[in-house]
Amino acid sequence: MDEKSRVLLIEDDLFHRELLAEGLKDYYNYHVVAAEDLEHAEELLRELTPDLIVLDCVLGDYRFESMDWAEGLRYRPEFSETPILFVTAFYNEMEERAKRIQRSAILAKPFTFDGVTLKMRELLASKA
Repeated sequence: MDEKSRVLLIEDDLFHRELLAEGLKDYYNYHVVAAEDLEHAEELLRELTPDLIVLDCVLGDYRFESMDWAEGLRYRPEFSETPILFVTAFYNEMEERAKRIQRSAILAKPFTFDGVTLKMRELLASKA
């Protein structure tokens, strides 16, 4: 990979956010920018056009806020084609809705780095 793929990682759990960001940067050669919530993600999106978004399905108190936000991205021309990898501990509850969002995939927590990066590569390849 000549140029690092730009990944926006949105994860509210500090431990998981730092672990995933560090692993993706150091071992898989991604350029990762991390946000702890959707508000911070929106700030980052003003400056960054990610090649892929890794999004925790449940952020904060409203269980479907991440899904609503991801669906809204599809109406924004600059992000309508950006692949989204949903990660969640609530796979059974979120799977159907996630699959309705174009150019997305969903992965259950806990996951391995190999599992995450395999899905990421699949999504990035589908964008090309």
